[in-house]
Amino acid sequence: MGHERVEFEQVADGLLKGAMEALSDPPLVEKLRLAGLDLNRKLAPAYPAVEFYRWMVIAARHRYPQLSEAEACREVGRLAVIRGMTSTLLGSAALHAMKMLGVRRSLKRIGSSLKHGNNYIDAKVAELGPTSMEIQLGPLVGPPSYYEGVLEEGSRILGGKEVQVTRVRSEGEHVAWQVDWKE
Repeated sequence: MGHERVEFEQVADGLLKGAMEALSDPPLVEKLRLAGLDLNRKLAPAYPAVEFYRWMVIAARHRYPQLSEAEACREVGRLAVIRGMTSTLLGSAALHAMKMLGVRRSLKRIGSSLKHGNNYIDAKVAELGPTSMEIQLGPLVGPPSYYEGVLEEGSRILGGKEVQVTRVRSEGEHVAWQVDWKE
């Protein structure tokens, strides 16, 4: 039997408390509490990935009720980069280092970056050109659109312009995207 897939505390802290600003939204805090996550208590060191992404979808639907679930999750992925990373000390330090590396070099290291937040996602990266890469992530537990938002906003915040993220392949729990940008 394999190990349980988990998301670490800093992901819950950065995403739900930081990016989603859940603590300033009592109805969202209550929805999450009823779903098994009490944000008013100290966060656990890790959460089962299936539960974590269920909570993330609840928060996405709450925050963006006018959008489809996929688009709401993509917006949450964007927020995870914009606000989530800067809301924790570890995230801020990682973002600063990645900005120094730039888009291409940071995307090449995405696998090690994701390992700071969970114990299961691997990445395969192929350079397609100076400003084009294919990123395959998996196994994924969360909605692929969430990762599209992360890739898009991450590339943008690292200096990419006119960023395009296109899903090119889905094979079970593994999804590949082509990420293109201008410098």
